[in-house]
Amino acid sequence: MGLVAIKLREHVNYFVPFSDEPGENLSIICIHSMARYCSGMQQVAQASGVNLTFPFFDSLLIDTCLKTKVEDRTSPFVYKPLLKEALYCDFPGSFLSRSTKGDYTTQRCNDILVNLSKIHDRFDNSYLFQMGLIDIKKFRICLDQLAAGYTATLRSLLNNSSC
Repeated sequence: MGLVAIKLREHVNYFVPFSDEPGENLSIICIHSMARYCSGMQQVAQASGVNLTFPFFDSLLIDTCLKTKVEDRTSPFVYKPLLKEALYCDFPGSFLSRSTKGDYTTQRCNDILVNLSKIHDRFDNSYLFQMGLIDIKKFRICLDQLAAGYTATLRSLLNNSSC
């Protein structure tokens, strides 16, 4: 058993749920996860001189949404109705009337493909490879599959597992 698993077992009794409402825990976990992702995206954008913001992660907005009952902020007919209502003054009507999410898979695959040799070079000379933390052959296969449109997670890339 790994050190992390041992520590988790030692502390399992100290963990408490975020909320007693069943849907609330998942909401908070999703917010935490997406906020970390968006923070990383902001750092990458900032390094390139791009101002990237995520207004849906405004802390007052999130607090307000979380204080509202789950059944009052969701709907099978409207995507995030409470959020739309809260931001109607700040966004154009065309943005708030969308009924679908954007899909950037094609753009992502194309961008990876265009930069694939640079990405390979970067990881071929990385500390992760030099320290033996990634299997560069498996990593290259995963990157090639990402460029071809197959999905892979960062975990699968870094855990030396195949995509």
